Amino acid sequence: MSPDCPTWSWRAGCRGSAAQLYLFFPEQSIERNLAQLRNTLAAAWLGVLLLAALVGRALARRTLEPVARASEAARLMAGGRLDTRLPASAADEFGAWAAAFNEMADALEAKIAALSAAQARELRFTANVAHELRTPLAALVAEASLLSGQVSHLPDLARRPVELLIADVSRLRTLVDELMEISRLDAGSEPVQQRLVSVRSIVAALISARGWEDQVAVDGEPLTLTTDPRRVERILANLVGNAVEHSGRDVAVRTGTDGAHGCVDVADAGPGIAPEHLPHVFERFYKADSARAGAGSGLGLAIARENARLLGGNISVSSDVERGSVFRLSLPLGPAGDVSER
Repeated sequence: MSPDCPTWSWRAGCRGSAAQLYLFFPEQSIERNLAQLRNTLAAAWLGVLLLAALVGRALARRTLEPVARASEAARLMAGGRLDTRLPASAADEFGAWAAAFNEMADALEAKIAALSAAQARELRFTANVAHELRTPLAALVAEASLLSGQVSHLPDLARRPVELLIADVSRLRTLVDELMEISRLDAGSEPVQQRLVSVRSIVAALISARGWEDQVAVDGEPLTLTTDPRRVERILANLVGNAVEHSGRDVAVRTGTDGAHGCVDVADAGPGIAPEHLPHVFERFYKADSARAGAGSGLGLAIARENARLLGGNISVSSDVERGSVFRLSLPLGPAGDVSER
């Protein structure tokens, strides 16, 4: 037999005999069968793996596609697309989920529509009331002006009621003007006319016009902004007037910058604002306490902040009880970024 030909052998012999019998079997066929079995198993394994991948992909698409649609719908609703809905044709859990989402979206859209309508009615009511009050108020102001010229000639018993009447008419006129301004700000109908202005000049003119020279000091670096001077004057008149009312004197106005914004700080040495009241001082008709209530309507700070936001800025406040408060007006420097006065 050739040594190059591997074989299987089997030997058998008879008891008591020296004869031996050898049987030889070729191994090539067994190796071929094993190789075929190996290839068949590998092909079957690859086929099962491919089938599992296809089935898994189909299941993943069926499972994740509704989730992706729901996520996109939620994103659109968060962006204001309240008419976004999900297809709810499937009879499985995703169909029930889509139906529940659509019910929620319907209820949310209806609620927001109702709130928007109520807000619009409220704004129209406020504007209409303020507008209707202007005509009789103008007559009251004229009559109060005539009375003010005759107060010194009135008897002592009548003088005090007339003075109170004149003061109340003045407060009513201020309140109507503030309500009209609030309604215009809410309606977005207030125009902004920007130009290069000197904030220090606005502050100086304001203090001089109101007669606050002995009560208000101005310091800090010169400040020039590209903004609406009328609205800046309106904001500063409110902040400085508020400080003068609650402090009496020792009011400081400081101008400067903090990088991308021009800042005007209005500091007073008044009684300060308690920490629990600080988050609410810019709310409409809010008065922290009797010490800061004064004769105002509670709309001044709200109007000032709305005007600041209209100019792209903001108003913040910090306060220490018994040591005073600091209101900071921050406004963008403008396209030129110029912060020095010429």
